[in-house]
Parts: sequence; structure tokens; C-alpha cells
Amino acid sequence: MVDVVLAIQSHAGWLYVLLAVLVLREIAAFRHASRDRATALFGLEHEAATGRLIRSAVTMLLLGTIGVGIFMVARVVAPTIPELARRAPSRAPLIVTPPTAAIATDTPTPLPATATRPLPLIVTATPAP
Repeated sequence: MVDVVLAIQSHAGWLYVLLAVLVLREIAAFRHASRDRATALFGLEHEAATGRLIRSAVTMLLLGTIGVGIFMVARVVAPTIPELARRAPSRAPLIVTPPTAAIATDTPTPLPATATRPLPLIVTATPAP
């Protein structure tokens, strides 16, 4: 968890830039939906534009919440981490494969191949006329 907090702290600037680009995109979508809503002639067009307008507003709200979360982690949480917990980055993989040992298994040996039995010959009586 410390690694995640430190990664957010070190990349906070890039995360803010990404969020700003996404918010600008949503502002454009919001304006477009607002314009479509104002010029809608039919009820279905109006409802569709209203749905896009609400979706853009909710997305901007969520992006703002993510931005506040990044700020809190980078400026409030990360400085409180003690120096002992801030370890040097290691080249060790995150997932280590445990060592395995060769264990003898109780696999049964296959049965020896046998010849296929011939099919029995069935003789029937010839029908009388």
C-alpha cells in the first residue's frame, strides 16, 4: 500500500494533467448535449440529450472526486509515511514463484496392449418358402 501512495505522490502532476484533459472533454460533451437539448424538436431527442447532459455532469463530478483523492493522497497521506517505510525501489518481481521439488507420483502403469478379439459369427436359418 505504501508503494501505491508513493507512486501517486510521484506521478501526481501527470495524473492532474490527465484529469484536466478528461474534464475538458466532458465540458465539451456537456456543451454539445446542452445545445442539442435546446434545439431538440421531438421528445425523444430531448430525452436523449438530457441523458447525455446528466452523464457528462456525473462524469465531471467523479473526475473532480478523483482529483480531490489524488490531492489528499499526495499532499496529506504521503508526507506522513515514515522514512523506514520508504524503501529503495527493488528489482524483485511482485510475484515470486515458489520453489517446487520433484515428487514421485503413484501413477499406474498402462496395461499391456492386447489383441482385439474377433467378432462372433452369427448363423441364422434360411427362411422356408
